[in-house]
Amino acid sequence: MKIYLFNPDSGVYLGEDFADEAPMKRGTFVIPPDATTIAPPRIESGQVLVFNARIQQWEVHHRPCTDFAKAAHSQRFLYSTGDES
Repeated sequence: MKIYLFNPDSGVYLGEDFADEAPMKRGTFVIPPDATTIAPPRIESGQVLVFNARIQQWEVHHRPCTDFAKAAHSQRFLYSTGDES
């Protein structure tokens, strides 16, 4: 069974994996607490998927931040998955 992993603290999507079958119950799969069977939606550049475990759904967050490239003397946009403070 395919599962979708997320950071247990932030909820940020980490990737996909396969759940292990329970050793004593064939057909039952062990889902870790930092995973879900709910497939995440597709996202665009500048967006981050965050799983809201309380309501059991994926949320799309916009996380732009700005960084000035000294060598190029131009502004570029980076996308962070965390608090910038």
